[in-house]
Amino acid sequence: MGTSTKNSNLKRVLGSAGLGLLVLGVAYYVWSSDVADASALRSGKGIEIRANSGNVNIVGTQDNDVRVTIQNVSAESAKMAHVTIDRNRNPILVEIKDLPQFATASVEVPRAASLAVSMLAGDLRIEDIDGDKLCLLRSGKMLIHVGNPEAYKSVRAFVFAGDIHAPAFNRDTGGVWRMVSWTGPGQSVINAHVSTGLLELR
Repeated sequence: MGTSTKNSNLKRVLGSAGLGLLVLGVAYYVWSSDVADASALRSGKGIEIRANSGNVNIVGTQDNDVRVTIQNVSAESAKMAHVTIDRNRNPILVEIKDLPQFATASVEVPRAASLAVSMLAGDLRIEDIDGDKLCLLRSGKMLIHVGNPEAYKSVRAFVFAGDIHAPAFNRDTGGVWRMVSWTGPGQSVINAHVSTGLLELR
């Protein structure tokens, strides 16, 4: 009887813990869905980028145009990717789907742009962007080259389960429900979330 009661109690505890984690996960998913809300971008400089999975590199340039090239695969394989750019929309919308295996989507945008990026899974890399960066990656690795930390007024980095490595702001943490925040004298904002994986701010 004693062993049976202990086993029953243990099952109840584990069941309650599992239910708690499920509720927490659902709450986080709903809460984080607005992280990459394009309506929060500054008027006239916004670019929204949506990708399902794969490797995506976003690079700022001195050009005012937006371009996407598919790299690291043959020209024939690159045709499998579906890329659309709606320049008539405000903010401009870039959608990247069905990237071939091993391919990288290189997205060139104006350096002064502000970004709202949402991606399901893979590796997301952002560099040479001076504007705001509102980024959500559900699973994988996100790397943001921040440039001068003093250019930011607000930085918030969050992982539901994983690690945050932020040497640009002298912060490191890992585990479940982890966040790094920083405030400075600048104008730009970083709000970056990775549901599961690694978030780096260099």
